[in-house]
Amino acid sequence: MKRRIISIGLIFTMVFFSGCSNGKENKGQTNTKETQEASKQSDSNDSTKSQETSKDDSSNTTKQGSDDSTANTSTGNNKAQTKPESQQKQKSQNTQQPEKGKTETSTESNKSKQIYMGNWVVKKYLASSSISTFSQDDINNMIGKNLTFAQEKANSFKESVSDLNIIMNNPVYEESRVEKNSFEEDNKNRVTFEKLGISSDYITAVNIKDTKGNSCLIYIKDDNTLILVGGGAYFQLDRI
Repeated sequence: MKRRIISIGLIFTMVFFSGCSNGKENKGQTNTKETQEASKQSDSNDSTKSQETSKDDSSNTTKQGSDDSTANTSTGNNKAQTKPESQQKQKSQNTQQPEKGKTETSTESNKSKQIYMGNWVVKKYLASSSISTFSQDDINNMIGKNLTFAQEKANSFKESVSDLNIIMNNPVYEESRVEKNSFEEDNKNRVTFEKLGISSDYITAVNIKDTKGNSCLIYIKDDNTLILVGGGAYFQLDRI
């Protein structure tokens, strides 16, 4: 009887320890499985975050590249627009500003033509060279005579009062500069700038002529005063 009881106790003891061992093994397996699943979930989360970060970086890179491309394109367009504008401005400035020498020459030429063009009257006698074709009566007859210098016509004057009656059609006006020393030497100092009332060192001479051989010589004293030369005599012309 005692042996039977001891056997039954041993059986219960073995069953108890066996159950505890199985429980521990199952528990260990469960814990291991949970740990593996947690590790997989963590790896998955890390992979997802890495992908999202990569996408964000790629998006930012693309956006920055696009912005840089737009900026470069805009800058290029601005340069392209600015260069022709600058060239056009420079070209405009070059077109509007002629050469200085040509401008001055044109201005002086136009000014001199404006001076002697118009209607004039013989105001007074000034001087005569050593050889003159004018008598005192001729000189007196010259005072008060009218002359006209224009593009279409001009009075002729050479050696006599009657020459004023000859009208030159479409005359040619030729200007030249006469220096004081040269002028007075040619006239053997009988006619000087001082006698003609000229204070500068030179004077502008205008030789007027037509195709028929008619001519007239005048000097420009100022805007309203000319000097008419003919037959060795010098007369002052005033503007009318």
